[in-house]
Amino acid sequence: MAATSLIVPRFAVLALGAALLLGGAARAADPRKPHMELVFEISATLAPTFRRLLPEVDKAQANLAQMLAAEFAPRHRFTDWASTPQAVAPMGQLIARLVETDARPFPRVQVKWFIKTASGFAEELPLQAVEIYSPTTNLWDTGNRQKFESRVYGEILKVIQVQGFQEATFREVLSKLPIATSVTPVESDKVILVPLMWRQLRLGQDSELLVQFSKPTPQGGQQKGSLTLSRINERSRSGDGIGYVQGGIRDGVLDAQALPLNQQWNAALPQLLDKATIRCFITAYKLAEYEDGLVRDPSQ
Repeated sequence: MAATSLIVPRFAVLALGAALLLGGAARAADPRKPHMELVFEISATLAPTFRRLLPEVDKAQANLAQMLAAEFAPRHRFTDWASTPQAVAPMGQLIARLVETDARPFPRVQVKWFIKTASGFAEELPLQAVEIYSPTTNLWDTGNRQKFESRVYGEILKVIQVQGFQEATFREVLSKLPIATSVTPVESDKVILVPLMWRQLRLGQDSELLVQFSKPTPQGGQQKGSLTLSRINERSRSGDGIGYVQGGIRDGVLDAQALPLNQQWNAALPQLLDKATIRCFITAYKLAEYEDGLVRDPSQ
């Protein structure tokens, strides 16, 4: 009995310790990195010939989406790129659509770019379309999935590997999609915290964020404003938000008027942002690089 009385408390202590560790891990779970979903689409409406004749057409769509996501990922490091639906909603869905259009002597086959957001509406983007088959050829790879995938992927690569295309992708797509829907003002340090892990986004100090906010007024109207954040870095002070992205306010707007700032701060910010609808965007991205195992900002 003496041995039992010693062993049971030990197991109880171990179990309690494990529970505390698990509970702490759950509370300390990092916010998820923003992600984009990439879809390759061959529809019966826009590409009827390929939808009807291409063998394993759904597999071709999946393979091309996966290959294209892998091409976009290293060019826009602040977001992950996925070709399949994830548990968390994406920033948006970039759609590469195969389109057959009337031309002479044969139809032209292109890939055009669309964006779908939470609204569910797909909008065509002002990104360069990719010609897959010109109107002068009818030798389409409708009977061979592997040849079709190789042709499409090869032609798209010629376009998206150009720096100008990727700059347009950031400007016309990624900078217009929110990376976060909440922020926290820290008055003591005069910074705004964004609940995303800096080490995942690797935002250099030359990056810029735009925080848009709105909230109803007692009079039934809407109070709207925005904050431009610069001096982006990692939150390192003790307290909540260690490791988060933080930035100082460069300028602000409230109800179409310049927001007065004193030492890059306005005392009304906690009240303005409290319970407001918030969207945070990356408007300029400068990658912070690793050197000797440490993270540095290449602008320094």
